[in-house]
Amino acid sequence: MMRIKKFTGPNIAKSLALAKQEMGEDALILSTMRRRKGAEVVVEIVAANNKALETARDLPGPPARNGGSGEEAPGSPATSPQGLDTGIVRELEQVESRLNAILAKLVPAPSDDRGRRLGELRVNLHNAGFDPGLVQRRFLKREPGPWSSFESYLEDLVADVPLEIPEERVSIFVGPSGSGKTTALLKIAAVLKKRGMQPRVVYFGEDANGEARALRSRCRKLGIRPKIISSAKKLLEEVERSPDSPVLIDTSGMASVGDERLDFLAGLTRRIDGAVIRLVIDSAMDPLNISMIASCVPGPARMSLVLTKLDEATRIGGAISAAMKENIPVAYLTGGRDIESGVFVPDRELLCDKILEGLAVGAGRGS
Repeated sequence: MMRIKKFTGPNIAKSLALAKQEMGEDALILSTMRRRKGAEVVVEIVAANNKALETARDLPGPPARNGGSGEEAPGSPATSPQGLDTGIVRELEQVESRLNAILAKLVPAPSDDRGRRLGELRVNLHNAGFDPGLVQRRFLKREPGPWSSFESYLEDLVADVPLEIPEERVSIFVGPSGSGKTTALLKIAAVLKKRGMQPRVVYFGEDANGEARALRSRCRKLGIRPKIISSAKKLLEEVERSPDSPVLIDTSGMASVGDERLDFLAGLTRRIDGAVIRLVIDSAMDPLNISMIASCVPGPARMSLVLTKLDEATRIGGAISAAMKENIPVAYLTGGRDIESGVFVPDRELLCDKILEGLAVGAGRGS
């Protein structure tokens, strides 16, 4: 049985940190939503964890509450599943049963050749980071046949990945801190320069952490002088000033951008022809976290994925799963810190190659 708990913070990063601090890295995020608390807008996460409840059962007395960092979700006491709403318990048991059924199918009967081949496919896809639910649905759609080597199945699976052929007009780079936004932006700026274009680089926000100064320093290598703009009105003026010149907009970490600015940036994709939010994601990130981050961008907004740190990742199937599940096209793949190399516009053959490379590297590391 799962323990369910609600965590509330000023932004998604703080709420997620509270959930993982109390319930561990294995916490299952059931839902996220923004709501108003007095004059403030907060982010509320509902998380669940099997292990948390099992541990609680072994304690001599009721566990202490978390000092105000989280509050119990209605109908979910900390020590006993009996207080949970019967419908929620039944639904969670069904989810747990389905997950166990999927895991059981990862190991086929040794005497069944078809089962063995199915098991090998599933294990390889799991090692590549693909979402088990997505894989299971695809297996149900198509029975394995002569095509069922891993490479052939992978090509069939990746055929459904949405892709974008990027045409830079106004690109707004958002994403978690450390995801590689600035490096990805500069790599793309370098490509545009090689094509004879003159991209404009803008940092939108307050330079509280010195990010704009770091951007300015790195732009010197490309012969670009970035502008630092904190006003939404001035950013709009800058974007509209020269419609033929590509504009690349850098931002601070997504958790500190703020809802008001995110609303404005999403609005630009509806107001300015060719404007798009480039959601910058570490290639190795879990698909559930990618979906959660994508849900923070107010809709409807034109959005695509930039998958970074490809040189470090061995499990990019998770990011590809999220692109398929959320129907967000992949626009770029990037790797390395050299701003004049390591950026690719993906096609499906390239995605397959990178997945296979990651598996080979992972196997070489003993993973």
